[in-house]
Amino acid sequence: MRLPGMSINGGQASVSERTAQGYRRYRCGDCGKQFNERSAGLLNRAQYPSDVIALGVLWRLRYKLSLRDLARNVPDPRARLQL
Repeated sequence: MRLPGMSINGGQASVSERTAQGYRRYRCGDCGKQFNERSAGLLNRAQYPSDVIALGVLWRLRYKLSLRDLARNVPDPRARLQL
């Protein structure tokens, strides 16, 4: 298991900035490769944050929603609140 602050090769990494979705971006001190908290997971190239995806899966399984109902009910993280 890879811990934050360590690269895939085991070298020390430094935190440089954040991704567009707010995840910390690391840079390996040995090889210079960049990675983030989701780099090794299935959700690496997902458009939505991990918590929104988990919420959608939970609702789909718990309430047996169709994909159409799910698309209507899951909040869009890119939408701005209208106050």
